Amino acid sequence: MLKVVDLSYTITPSTRTIAPESGSSSLSWDTRLLILAYLTGATETLPSGKWTSPVEFSGGELFFSADAHNLKFNDLKQALKSPEHFLTAGKRVAGKEERIGIGSSSFVLQALPKIPLLFIYWEGDAELPSKISVLVDETARSHLAIDGLWLAIRVSEKRLIQVAA
Repeated sequence: MLKVVDLSYTITPSTRTIAPESGSSSLSWDTRLLILAYLTGATETLPSGKWTSPVEFSGGELFFSADAHNLKFNDLKQALKSPEHFLTAGKRVAGKEERIGIGSSSFVLQALPKIPLLFIYWEGDAELPSKISVLVDETARSHLAIDGLWLAIRVSEKRLIQVAA
């Protein structure tokens, strides 16, 4: 069994299958690829509790600058239009509120067993629009390559959008 955000999946190496736990949603290509990347790359390194931008990882600045891999969270901002709604969605997927003194609200989401993500909502005003950002535990680089890290963020974002409805 492997938990991805708040959903569990059964991995059966002998049959080379990954199946959602009973009652869970179907298995998308990005979740399947994320599980495979994590299972083949995860190490014994435990999260340190030190947050960093995914852009800081090796190759991150170039990788996340591409339109296909940007971290603007436009769909998530459309689904979650207030700090309260953002936090409620986070809690629905087992996120834990994090009071870090920045942003309007934030929560830590356990994307994978050793990959926590810190989502932060910045409420907009007349001059600046609302913004969502994400930080990752610095040890994530021990478990996933930059494209795997992007998948973890993408799968987490999609799950938040699902529960926002």
